[in-house]
Amino acid sequence: MGAIDDFSRITGLRKSTINEVWEEVKANHAKLDACDGPHVFEPIDAKKVVGRRYRCGLCKGEVDAINRSWYEKGLEHARREP
Repeated sequence: MGAIDDFSRITGLRKSTINEVWEEVKANHAKLDACDGPHVFEPIDAKKVVGRRYRCGLCKGEVDAINRSWYEKGLEHARREP
């Protein structure tokens, strides 16, 4: 049995659904990786607080709040004088 079979059994999701989600994840990463940047992340749903996601206005790639925070912290550090 492979990882997809195990995940399907554990979650109750069909293998086709798992594969669709994986393709969406890969497409999102491709958008983010191809972005000329820097990313300009805006909240997708400004009313949502817990589990908020952000979309880059340039490439339309999406990240969660934790990844956005670390990305912006990296930009802040990169702008500092050594």
